[in-house]
Amino acid sequence: MYWMRKAAEHGHIVAQYMLGRYYLEEKNNREQAVMWLSKSAKHLTNAQRLLEKINKEEAKS
Repeated sequence: MYWMRKAAEHGHIVAQYMLGRYYLEEKNNREQAVMWLSKSAKHLTNAQRLLEKINKEEAKS
């Protein structure tokens, strides 16, 4: 994860997406997940869809 985070911090879009998924699925940290997914969502539709899913789940709560 060290190198993934470094790449994400330097603007690597796929690394940002993967780091967001990691925080969401492995660490259950929605705040960090949303932060990284939001950065990658500008370019990746998968990130956009995942953010929509998170927002829908939060709206249900």
